[in-house]
Amino acid sequence: MQWSDTMALRANCPDDGPGTLTLVLSREPLFFKETNPQPRKHTLAVNFRFTNGQASTHRQHVLHCPQGVLNKHFEKLTQFDTRLNFLSQQPEIVMDSPYFVAKAPLFDGSDDMKAHGFVQLETARVPHPSSRIAHYPLSHSHLIEHPGPVGITSGQLLQKFFPPVQ
Repeated sequence: MQWSDTMALRANCPDDGPGTLTLVLSREPLFFKETNPQPRKHTLAVNFRFTNGQASTHRQHVLHCPQGVLNKHFEKLTQFDTRLNFLSQQPEIVMDSPYFVAKAPLFDGSDDMKAHGFVQLETARVPHPSSRIAHYPLSHSHLIEHPGPVGITSGQLLQKFFPPVQ
């Protein structure tokens, strides 16, 4: 997780028990596990999910630490980052929702896709670029004609490299 994604931060570091760090995140965290760590070299990392999707669903995360472990690290963190220090001083943690916003699908169903001129991949016959015997599921006229970063539209690009078979 990035510290910049932290919306709320609270630490409880009692002298007679385990410490607790509570974080509220604005975005879903990314997960990595160190692989083959070596001194003075960048550590290679792979995507590694160990929470069975819970951390990607819930905004608030609570970490429990053995007594005395959290104290000095939390103090350093808030001492050198004014934003995190400010967040840690807030009287209470307030969230709009305990969950991250679900990503809505672009289209609700295949009828929506067809209405916009899209064809499902499993039913579309898309030719190999080197093939001259081709069936194009959509004509070039169905493409949205917005110039790209190099000033050419997607339709012009397709016509140049993949002209329709007559």
